[in-house]
Order: sequence, then structure tokens, then C-alpha cells
Amino acid sequence: MSMDASLSLLWQYVFSPANIVGLTAFVLVFCVLQQYAWHQTYGNIPPGPKPWPIVGNFGVFLVPSFILRRLAKNRKMISNPLSPQAGLMEMSKLYGNIFSIFVGPQLMVVLTGYDTVRDAMVNHPEVFSDRPHIPLVTIITKRKGKISKCLSLILTFQNLKAKLCMFELNVVHRDCVCTIWPTVAPFLKKIIARHRATLDPENPRDFIDMYLVEMLAQQKGDHSEESLFSEDDLFYIIGDLFIAGTDTTTNSVLWSILYMSLYPDVQEKVQQEIDAVVGSERVPSLTDKGNLPYTEATIMEVQRMTVVVPLSIPHMASETTEFRGYTIPKGTVIIPNLWSVHRDPTVWENPDDFNPGRFLDEQGKLLRKDCFIPFGIGRRVCMGEQLAKMELFLMFTSLMQAFTFRLPEGKSAPSMHGRFGLTLAPCPFTVCVKAFLKQSSLGSKLHVLSIKKNFHLDHK
Repeated sequence: MSMDASLSLLWQYVFSPANIVGLTAFVLVFCVLQQYAWHQTYGNIPPGPKPWPIVGNFGVFLVPSFILRRLAKNRKMISNPLSPQAGLMEMSKLYGNIFSIFVGPQLMVVLTGYDTVRDAMVNHPEVFSDRPHIPLVTIITKRKGKISKCLSLILTFQNLKAKLCMFELNVVHRDCVCTIWPTVAPFLKKIIARHRATLDPENPRDFIDMYLVEMLAQQKGDHSEESLFSEDDLFYIIGDLFIAGTDTTTNSVLWSILYMSLYPDVQEKVQQEIDAVVGSERVPSLTDKGNLPYTEATIMEVQRMTVVVPLSIPHMASETTEFRGYTIPKGTVIIPNLWSVHRDPTVWENPDDFNPGRFLDEQGKLLRKDCFIPFGIGRRVCMGEQLAKMELFLMFTSLMQAFTFRLPEGKSAPSMHGRFGLTLAPCPFTVCVKAFLKQSSLGSKLHVLSIKKNFHLDHK
């Protein structure tokens, strides 16, 4: 039998009517079962845009923006891709304060507005306080891969006459490429090893000692239950403390400088208050905090307007639960949109306006508002909140005591949506800096600082 004849017989067999019918039936049954399983799992999830096969709702990013603008029924939904927090807030106007999106096959539920976020994080902490497993983080922290990180010294305000300036400000940020985790991970592990080697359970020195004491106590106790404390978890915790304190404070200071440049009247009031309380003979200290209500209100308003971590750190549902009439399956990633909380018109009057006065009462005293949660809410609130507040207060007041910031003549303000990343950073901008302290030997000499794409500040 010739080769052609054999191929012809094989072709006839493969594409015989019986095989085609059987294959079609198999595909139909498979699709029906898949649809049934999907509805069993996701039949009552919060509403949201229809996901694409395989890529989920991430597929929208694969389509050129000019096509999306033509196809979009609601053009407002086509938002700046660098501002997902604003885009998700716009989506809530269409789908409600609780809605679903899919990133590939992974279901994510976005919580919008203060009432919804508080209900989930405070009233259901046992369900929504888990963290999703992110393989990339495991790869990085186990030293199976590398992260490129840009680090450099951006700016040092130092010795503008020691008597005049009285402070030194170092802002660390990104510039040159280097590998961070091969250096940071061993550093953190050495800290843990050193504490373990010198541990005195009767006299714990710090948080790491207290954690190790509890971990060892559980290991010596009942082994029937899995220990809640492990050295891996300790590594992640101190890693969080190390990383969380780098970009967040830096970007908060940069946002503060930008807003003071845009609102010179607010900047003037802050400087007048600092001058009246602190003067020019010493640097501000934490003891001054209670006597500088307008200054603190200004810092809080900058934090409200910017929210350096706008989508918080992702949470995960530890079990299947019912929440506000919807079923949230186990393993669902929960995204609390903190940006939406601070732009929620139901709790903030004119939320898009910059107004430090909203944090002051009629007597000019500072108001503490429950809906002000830039550091998160519930069990997963940022553990470095108090330290961050102290750092930001000292840096901001020191800057306002010594300098006046303004935009250069003819320069327009940058986009206030910022640049989304691990934290929300301001877009590149240029400011003029003038010595504010009295009896300045600099006179009226103006220093122009340009914030480039990588936030490098150049003296001109």
C-alpha cells in the first residue's frame, strides 16, 4: 500500500462521522460541566466586567487605547492606566461598592468607600485578614531570583550655615541599578541569627526577642497544633518593616513639597505657626506636635489627597463567606481601595478639594476622623504607623521652618494622579526653593531643584 493511500485511510478514520460526533459531544459536555462548576463557585460573586478567556479582565490592557476609546460605552471608564486606584473608583459607579475583576483565573473583589472597607476589615477580620500567596515574593525572598532596585542619594540639605539651617535632610531614592535582595535577605537573616544566639527569654530586648520567645515556647508545647509562629514569618515581618519605610516616607515628603508649591497660602500659614511656636533658634521636635494643629492638619490633608499606598496591601478570604448578600469564595484576593475611602463624598465634604481646615474644629483644634485611614484599618493596619507619623512630622516641619517652595514662573503643575507602583509617587515636577529662616546669609538667592523622571534633584 502506498504512502498516499495510507494517509487517505488515516484521514478518513480520524474525520469519520462517528469520531466527529464523539468529539463534538465531548467538547459540549466539557463546556457544560465547566460552566456548571463556574456557576457553583462564582454564581453569587459581586458583579463586575465580563472576563476574557485565560487573561480575565487583564485583557483590556492588551487592547490599544484608541480602540478602547472607540468601543467604550462609558468613556469615563477609560482612565489613566497609571492610576488604577482612580479607575477602580470609576468602576464602582457602574458596578457598586463591591465588585469583581479577574486577573487571569484569579478572582479579585474590590471594596470601595469607607463604609464597605470598614465593614469588611473591622467587622469580618477573621475572614478578610489573610494574605494571598504571591510566588514572585517567595522566589525573591528565598534567593531564587533577583530584583533590580534603583537607589541613590537624591538630595542632602546640609549646612546652609550650621547656625541657620540646624538640620540635615537626606532623601534616599532610586537612581542606579543594583540588586537589593542578595544584600537585604542575608542582612535580615543575620539579625535573626544574632538575636537567636544571644537570646535571654527572661529579658527580651526588642520585638525580635519577644517573637523568638513565643516561637520557642510553642515549639516546646503541644505539637498537635501547628505553631502560629515560625522563623520564616519573622523574616517576612522584619522584611516588611525594612521595605515599608523606604518609599512611603520619601513619597509623602515629595507630595508635601508639591502641595505646598501649589497652595502658597497654606504654606504661609504653616510657616507662621511654626515660627510662632518653634521660632528659628531650634529645630522642631515631637514635643511641638500638640501645639502645631494647622501644620498637622496640613500633613493629614496631603495624606488624604495622595494615599501613598492607595490600594493597600492585598488581603485574601481565608474561607468562603457571605458578605453583604454576595458569596466570597475561599482564596479570593480582596483589594481595599483606600484612595476611594479618602475621596468618598458620603464622609468628606468636597473630597477633591485640598483643605486642611477639614481636620480642625471651630476652635482650631485638631480633629481625629475615623474615615482617615491612610495606614489601613483592622488587623492588618500598618505596624509602622506611629513611626511614619513622627518621621513625616519632623521632616515636614524642618523643611517648612527653613525653606519656602513654589513653582517656577510659567511652569504648569504636574498631573496630580501620580505614578502608581508599590507606592504612589508624584509625577516629575520642578520647584524653586528659597531660604525662609530670618537673618539668612543667603539673602534672596533662589535655588531651583528639578525632579527628573527618576526623582533626582539637581541644583541649578
